Amino acid sequence: MVISIIALLIGLLLPSLAAARETARTMQCSSKMKQLVLAAEIYAQESKGKYPSRAGDNGDARWPHYFRQTIQTPELLVCPNDESPISLTPPQVVEEFDIADRSYLFNGFNDLKHDANVSAPNGTWDEDDETAMPQAALVNFSEVIFFGEKESSEASFYLDIFANDPYRVLERSRHGGTGNPERGGVSNYAFGDGHVTAYEFNDTTVPVNLWAVTADNR
Repeated sequence: MVISIIALLIGLLLPSLAAARETARTMQCSSKMKQLVLAAEIYAQESKGKYPSRAGDNGDARWPHYFRQTIQTPELLVCPNDESPISLTPPQVVEEFDIADRSYLFNGFNDLKHDANVSAPNGTWDEDDETAMPQAALVNFSEVIFFGEKESSEASFYLDIFANDPYRVLERSRHGGTGNPERGGVSNYAFGDGHVTAYEFNDTTVPVNLWAVTADNR
């Protein structure tokens, strides 16, 4: 009788414990992403109002390297719910923070670059610092996603809206899911003003593309 009661209590408690653990992991992920936005803003303030330029050739630094002074530890790049994160490996990247396991990607801001220079059809920013993404170009920080969660198997550093990346590289259901990547869960997204919101897949691109900077592309 006692054993039956204990078994019943355990059965009742386990779902609650699992839910509490999942909530804690989601909050940890959200906290890490807020720190990434802070790192981006600190970098821009210390770099003449510009975010880091896009990498060009193999071996060029990516955003984790540029943000390392604020991030301080590569562990900040990994979501607790991401069991097998990856990044690029040498010779594609050589810096410690760029090689480190990573769950997140940074907005490539392709639409702003594309509108400014139609000769660059994919809207990628050059490695030349003069063409780095200007902080002043953003007037709606609270409405533009800066960081999202990538699929564990993807090594991408940036979200490129003209390369079908939202459907190719974004993690669809990292938190609270049922195991079906198409439904049942959400992923975290960090906006330019530092707030983090969990969305179901597609909700960041339809009916409004929250990755886009310019009105025409949203």
